[in-house]
Amino acid sequence: MVRRSSEIELAGILVAALGFGLTRLIVAETVDADAVVPFLVAGAVSLVIGLGITVFGVALAIGSFRRTYVRTVATWTYLGTAAMAVVLGLTAAEAVFRSGSPTTVLESNVLVANVLLGGAVGGAVIGDRSAASRRRREEIERQADRAVLINRILRHEVLNSATVVRGYSDLLVTHTSSESVDAIREAADRIETTVEDVGDLAAADESPLGRVDLTTATKAVLSEYDDSSVESDLESVDVLADERIAIVVRELLENALVHGRERAVVASGADSPTGDRSSVSVTVGAAGSVAELRISDAGAGLPARQHDLLESGRLPEYDDPTAGFGLQRVRLLVERYEGSIAVETEGGTTITITLPRAPETTESGSALGIDGNRLGAAAVASIVAGLAMGLYLQYAQGLLPVIGALYGVDNAVVGWITHLFHSVVFGLVFAAGTVRPAARRYHGVAARTGLGIAWGVVLWLVAAGVVMPAWLTAVGVQAVVPNLTGPGLVSHVLWGGVLGGLYTVLADRFDRTSTTSIRRPWR
Repeated sequence: MVRRSSEIELAGILVAALGFGLTRLIVAETVDADAVVPFLVAGAVSLVIGLGITVFGVALAIGSFRRTYVRTVATWTYLGTAAMAVVLGLTAAEAVFRSGSPTTVLESNVLVANVLLGGAVGGAVIGDRSAASRRRREEIERQADRAVLINRILRHEVLNSATVVRGYSDLLVTHTSSESVDAIREAADRIETTVEDVGDLAAADESPLGRVDLTTATKAVLSEYDDSSVESDLESVDVLADERIAIVVRELLENALVHGRERAVVASGADSPTGDRSSVSVTVGAAGSVAELRISDAGAGLPARQHDLLESGRLPEYDDPTAGFGLQRVRLLVERYEGSIAVETEGGTTITITLPRAPETTESGSALGIDGNRLGAAAVASIVAGLAMGLYLQYAQGLLPVIGALYGVDNAVVGWITHLFHSVVFGLVFAAGTVRPAARRYHGVAARTGLGIAWGVVLWLVAAGVVMPAWLTAVGVQAVVPNLTGPGLVSHVLWGGVLGGLYTVLADRFDRTSTTSIRRPWR
């Protein structure tokens, strides 16, 4: 399913909220920082896992994951947590029947926290494997459909054309006519064209997709048809595809110009389709981060079998040429491009192909979100920036335990863990912001360092100045609102500068070592 770049995936935010809720409301209550060994064995590990789930949810929300992957993982994460909650409930009920009290189960916060976190982690892993299996299954099905279609095309087109060649060659033994020669040439051309089409269709799906000008491809196909009744409205837009996008346009235009008019003639009862000049319209336009190719004709409407083929993707069970080999090719290629097809059949036939747009620039992530390598670069840069900021706060002001107090534990170790967690979350948000159109013109280490500093100042004003003291007050720690101090400003400027500069360096290194093709959404 195509995911628009302007969208933050809500399912990822829900995973982040689950991880944060388990951490703040349950895990933090289990931390006994005064008991060093129990804290390291149980409290610290649970705290890191809970915050890790939160970071994972943020990554799902802003990363270039397919929407189906994010929603599958989120669903399983919640199911895993709910399953463990049910287990706890059943265990508590058994304790009530046995001893009259569920104290030994539900009052053990460590047990509750670890069981629920285990359910969330287990659910996330199952969701990841489930989504990966579904993706592999879809790829296998597409490969099987392609093989079936290739076989049918070869059997129908090539064998029929070879039969024509054979028949007319027999006639040449006794006499030669221009009609016979033309028939042989037409059949030979048909064989050559079919073989070329099959070769294009059989091209490996593993070949990288790149930037393709959909408008240029459409104009090139339109130029092949000398038909004044075709109306076009073409907006310049680039899509993530390959040169085979021309096959999609050609087959749809052929369906409208030839078969659509044939359907119109049949519906009107005319003797011949040659006199029917019903108009065909071709439109190319952009809609957010997707492009739309729309081809309409005024025919009698696409047959139900072909309609179902385009929208559902199911090939006919039997070798039936009337289902349309061309439309079957269209469906397979659009699936390859992570696009979708919609068909309207009232007052004619309108087929709309939706494809992901290519990013305006390949400089800083794709239009479909932040790919895995840049998520990793943002995480590393965030941790380094968080360490630099934390060292300044710890040794200049001794403030790290206060950050731990946000989670109810006034302890330096908890303070460091939660501080780095905050750094990674806000660092990922910064990375997501750099792929927005307004920020793309700021590239290079100096410009991105400036953006990072600006982001740090915003966090100093809002997060540190208002949210943090308000939060501390809510958990019973005395704090002034707003709390805008000079050392706080310095620490946030330091954090933002390190984050912006290091993230750019790491991302640029990835760009130099990666291929020049535009990356597709993963998972």
